[in-house]
This record gives sequence, structure tokens and C-alpha cells, in this order.
Amino acid sequence: MISKEAQPYVMIGCVVAMVISIFFISRGCKDSVAYTKDQLQRLETDAEFRAQDTAEFLGTRTDVLIVYLEVPGSKGLEEIRDAFKNVLTANGKNIVGVEAFQPTEGGPYFNPLGWTYTLEEMQDLVSQSPKADVIVSLAGVPVYDPDAIDAVMESFTPMVVGFFPGQVGDVAAWFETGIVEMAIMHSPAKGAAEPTTPRERYDNRFRMFTPDSDVPPPMPMMMM
Repeated sequence: MISKEAQPYVMIGCVVAMVISIFFISRGCKDSVAYTKDQLQRLETDAEFRAQDTAEFLGTRTDVLIVYLEVPGSKGLEEIRDAFKNVLTANGKNIVGVEAFQPTEGGPYFNPLGWTYTLEEMQDLVSQSPKADVIVSLAGVPVYDPDAIDAVMESFTPMVVGFFPGQVGDVAAWFETGIVEMAIMHSPAKGAAEPTTPRERYDNRFRMFTPDSDVPPPMPMMMM
């Protein structure tokens, strides 16, 4: 049994131990936000694979602006955004900004399947962040409008598309403009072997398209 004289010292020791424990737990949570090289070798989710493929496509380009669709209560869209932030950062990319489209129609019942946006809306959004080498869109592509494109052709930042939350749009036409350089799209592999790893399952369903690819036609579908 602890004597009365020793009780204050024991209590102080317990408090100190608790503070130290909280410090290390907090530090561990904070550090877990950034992906380590080892974690990059064992990615598991479709969003992480999309982000890793995007990082590799970007090559030496460093300054990245992420644009995504924000829908209240949609954890899936937030997880995709966070996966891209973490994986791109782990690959040496500098996230200069993260901007969100925030549709108001439909309120909390907003359905992204029929959602589209214009090039002007994209311009207004990206103008709120520092200049980037490339825009990483997690909001698909804008509505194809030749007149709007002609007006910004010389000044618009190149864009790659890592995710389509709604309508896929005319990606082939965007490739022809030179503004969109790459898009990851749903493209089931025909005759593929039964996948045994998360990466194989991803590769059986998604593919990176570039201007040299045979791009699927526009289609309204959810890419998650």
C-alpha cells in the first residue's frame, strides 16, 4: 500500500505519464497524414491508385492545384480529395491550393450524376489560388464550348483529370484542345485474368487515357 507521504508523488507521476502518452499519440496521428515511401508501395484503394498514376504522369511538374466537387455529407468525395493530397505530396508535388465547386441546387439531396460546369466557372475557381503548373481535376471536365475555349487557349493552365463525379463529358474533344492532357476513366479490361490484388482489380476497371488513346464516347455515369 502506498503511504500518505508518497501519494502526491505517485499522482504527479501518473499525470506526467498521461501527458507523455497524449503527446506521442498526437504526434503519431499527425505524422500518419503524410504517406511514407513504404506506404506508397502498398496502396489499397482506387483513389490512391488514381493519385499515384497521376503523380507519375506529371513527371517533373511540381506545383499542383486540386479542384474537386464538394457535396455535404459525401465522405467518398472527401476521401478521394484527401487521397490525392496525400499521395501527390508523398511523390514530391507541392499542393498550391485545393478549391471546391459547391453546387447549391438540390441542397443536401444534390445528385452529382447530372452535374456539369462551364469553363468560366473553372476559371473563376482556379483564379482564387496561386498559379500552378497543372490543375488536377477531381470534378471531371467542363462542358465543351469552343468559343469559351478560344478565349482562354493561350492562358489556361493545363489540366489532368483524376476523377469524374458525374457526367464524363467529351474528353476526346478536350484532348484536341491541348488543355486536358490526361484522364483516368472507367474502362473494363476484356479477357483479363481474375485479379488477386487491389492493384489488379483497379487495372481491370480503370485506365489512363491521353490524346493518343482511343477515348470512349461521352456517357453519364458515376466513376467511383
